[in-house]
Order: sequence, then C-alpha cells, then structure tokens
Amino acid sequence: MSEAQRFLRHVLPGSFCVGFFLLLLWLSGTIGVGMLSGVNESTAKLIEIVFGAFLISGAVGYFLNIVYFAIRWVRHLSRFIAADHQGFLRFVVAAKLLDLRRVDGNTTVSLTVAQTQALGQQRAWEILATCWHLEVGDWKKHKPLTEFDKGFIDHIHSMGATLVGTGLALLLWLLTTAVPAFVSVRYTAAPAEDWLYGVSVLLMATLVPALVWRSFRSSLASHDRIAFAWTVAMLVDRWARKRTICVVVLDQAS
Repeated sequence: MSEAQRFLRHVLPGSFCVGFFLLLLWLSGTIGVGMLSGVNESTAKLIEIVFGAFLISGAVGYFLNIVYFAIRWVRHLSRFIAADHQGFLRFVVAAKLLDLRRVDGNTTVSLTVAQTQALGQQRAWEILATCWHLEVGDWKKHKPLTEFDKGFIDHIHSMGATLVGTGLALLLWLLTTAVPAFVSVRYTAAPAEDWLYGVSVLLMATLVPALVWRSFRSSLASHDRIAFAWTVAMLVDRWARKRTICVVVLDQAS
C-alpha cells in the first residue's frame, strides 16, 4: 500500500473521526479553549502533540477500516454500504456475455437468469471483480482505466471508514456527554436557553453524519455505474473476439 493510499484509507478517516468527536465535545461544553492553555509552553511541545495526534488518527483509521470490512456484507446492511452488482450480473448473463456455471456431478451446467438472481450481492461483487481482473491482464492498453479504478476504490474505502467513524464518534458522544447532560437538565429544571442550545448541538451532531452518509452513497452509486459500464464494454469486446469468460460458481444449489 502506497503512502497516498494509507493516508486516504487510514489517516483521513481517523482524523475526521477524532476531529468530529472533539468538535462535539467542544460544542457541548465538555472541553474548552482553556484546557489547551498548558499546551503552548513551547513550539516543540506543540509539534509533539500534533505528531502524536497524527499517529493516533492513523491507528483509529485502520481500526475503522477493519470495522467497515467486517460489517460490509452483514445481512440487511450490505445493500446500504456495499456495492450492488446484481443487476449487472443478470444483464450480462441474459445477454450471453458471461457464462456462469455450477458444478453438477462430474460436469458443469450453465446458470439461468433466474438462478443468477439467487446468488446474492456479495457473490455478484466477487464475480464482477473476477471478470474485471481477468480482463485487466488482457487489456494492457487500458492501464489508465485500472489506475482510475484503484483511486476510486480507495475513495470508497475511505468514505466507508469515515462513515463508520462518524457513527462511532456520535454514539460515543451520546453515551458519554449528551445523555447524561439531558438527564441533568431534565431533573434540575434548567432554563429554556439550555434546552434550545442542547437541541442546536444535537442538530449539528446529526447534520455531519447525514452529509457523510449522502456523500458515501453518491460515491458508491457512481462507482457501481462506472464498474457496470467498463466491465460490460470489456465483456462485449471479448464476445466479439469469441472469447467469452466462463466463471464456475461453487456451492450453488440447483
């Protein structure tokens, strides 16, 4: 993994997660500028703290990526946070651009479009990725496409980790600060200004995750459309050269 990929996948999501959590703490009055008064003793000390925060954000981002990959194919979650190429699979099988087969005794038989629909989202992604990488090795002249695709995938992974980090930061803030503060305000007959300020902070706390969610979904949809178009173009080219790809699907019921 290059330094640019490491920054995009680990450091950036981790920094955003830590920064968002600190912002929530600052807005809710848990931390203030006064707490940082002892930091500015020297420039060297400040550099140490910034460098330490940078290293911590990388570790946090690495953990967020692990969480994202762990939940990406969880049932009922995958259709929201993972690529969905099931439509692509049905299209290329119906158009006979791809030959999907299952093992039947000592031979293999082609899957119908109806059987293809039962493969599921994760299997559809695996098959598209297989077709893509098989074709990349054959299309040396299209190296710019692969470079663009790698960059786009890094962006998707970064956005996924950022989405997880934003959710975890919000949850941690709610459990450690917002809920105790709400209970305190409720049982101490706090003035209306405190309620209004609390609602404003809560709206801000939900606005940032909503924006991250929207950006992630838009990026994921764009990647799905681009992957669909490029892979279909490659399969059409192979079909024209009478070199249709055959993929054998394992553990597929009749």
